[in-house]
Amino acid sequence: MDRLLRTAAASDVLIRLDVRPGDHVVRGTPLASAWSRGGGPVELADVEAGVREGVVLDYERTMEQDAAFGFRQLVDIAVKALSPGINDPVTAVHAVGHLSEVAVEVGGRRLGGTLHDDHRGVGRLVAPDRDITYYLDLVCGQVRRCGRHEPTVLNALLRMLRDVTTATRDDEQRAAVDVRAAHHDRSGETRSSRTPASPGAAGRLGARRGWA
Repeated sequence: MDRLLRTAAASDVLIRLDVRPGDHVVRGTPLASAWSRGGGPVELADVEAGVREGVVLDYERTMEQDAAFGFRQLVDIAVKALSPGINDPVTAVHAVGHLSEVAVEVGGRRLGGTLHDDHRGVGRLVAPDRDITYYLDLVCGQVRRCGRHEPTVLNALLRMLRDVTTATRDDEQRAAVDVRAAHHDRSGETRSSRTPASPGAAGRLGARRGWA
């Protein structure tokens, strides 16, 4: 970020990144956009050089820079376990359990795009990032569709949504959780009597890490 902020301040522009960590970047497509803050011309060559130095591209995603990559790997484990050739719902439930841990960690943070200021407090860089809706859709979407006939998997997803609700930071995040919980009800999917019908009803009692 420092290199991008220095570039934006030196050229007196606002830079908006057009890619997020983990996005697939195609050669020849834009990495960023820039606007002059003072209304004057933009030295595109200087801005382009700064963006090329400030945005690191590689061949593979990494969990150190891309939190969604870890989610993707766990979702892949669950989906493959639910495939007809493997049919291992227990492994899928364990994967959802691990997803619950990281989803709770993410749910308690400020998510989405961020405006970064330079050393003078002037907004210089808009960095997009994934919001709670992205993470919930990633976790719930494929697993719910592939495990729609397995009650233990659906109950595990509902428990995850319940746990994420206890960690959400605002009403917008809680509403996103409620929408995903409602998808289960509209699909006529089964849940056990031990799982709360609405994750919003869950209390905010702390729990130690691990399996109950």
